[in-house]
Amino acid sequence: MKKLLLFFLIIGLYSCSKKSDYSYVDLSDARILSNPQRLLRFSDKYPFDIAIKDSLAILLFNKDDTCGAVYNLNTRKPVGYFGMVGNGPGEVTGISSVKNREYALEKDSLYFFDTNRGRLMGISLKMQNHFALNDILNSPNPLYKSFEQNITKNRMIGITGRRVPEMFFIYNFITRERQSIECFPEISDIDSIMKSSYYSALLGVNEKNDKIIAGMSCFDMIHIYSFQGERIKTICFSEKCIPPVKDHIFDLSKGYFSMYGIYPTKNFCYIKRREILSVSMENNKYRSTNITSILKLDWNGKLISSYTLPGEDLIRGLYIDEKLNRLYLIQNTIEADNADYCDVVYYDLNSNT
Repeated sequence: MKKLLLFFLIIGLYSCSKKSDYSYVDLSDARILSNPQRLLRFSDKYPFDIAIKDSLAILLFNKDDTCGAVYNLNTRKPVGYFGMVGNGPGEVTGISSVKNREYALEKDSLYFFDTNRGRLMGISLKMQNHFALNDILNSPNPLYKSFEQNITKNRMIGITGRRVPEMFFIYNFITRERQSIECFPEISDIDSIMKSSYYSALLGVNEKNDKIIAGMSCFDMIHIYSFQGERIKTICFSEKCIPPVKDHIFDLSKGYFSMYGIYPTKNFCYIKRREILSVSMENNKYRSTNITSILKLDWNGKLISSYTLPGEDLIRGLYIDEKLNRLYLIQNTIEADNADYCDVVYYDLNSNT
């Protein structure tokens, strides 16, 4: 009898220890953001990412002749373009921002990654009206066509397609070693093809704090790792942090939560989180009813503040000016006459209204 009790005690302690690195964060005190200030409006361009440096707004575009443009926020006019779209010499087919942008902004630059050609590129913001896109390095072969790129002095951290059981990689430029970080939490009863989509990671890093924050599109949680690949803790934002499984896929029919953007800064990490309330079919297209929130965490995972954005407008990009305490976003706006616009706006986080 004593041996049996000891057995169950060991099992109980083992279960508790396995869950002890999970913590739950209450988001019920989220502040609703209002009164966005519009800076730029586009009716024929589709910006999808933004960064701010002093009076300059750097935007990346879809469906345009150039990948990016620089706007003067005082005049609200373009002052330069970069990244001619094409397959010729010096041209690019598409670029994405390196996620830890502060690393480059300290040098008055911005870095981008050409996924198709495996090149790290950048523009200098020191020379007004001249924003040439220059090669910085070619991506090592093991990292060719990688995404969610974060660059530090000695490392590149990102994802390589959808390579289950790998969630993301850590590449050391000095040792040329590539470390694979496996998916977590492991859910065995999932179709292997869908698993590659579910576990596709979003990443933000902070070299000074030796921290990597990873989130995924169908999980209401984030993981904090060290640069050595050790998972330090997992933070959940609701009791429904993992959707139920039905017929070997996640059952999302009754709504779910999603992480869909991670933006690191020196002191904090900002996360775009979306609550999908319902999904319906209209005109042969899926339409979702959702609520978007922004979470501000320190690099130990402590919640500093959370914000809820009004309405259901499509939100793209995010940039935080921590000196002015402003949140910059790109919002899709449909006016009363059904005219469709892409607006660059900011919210004053100092304001109580």
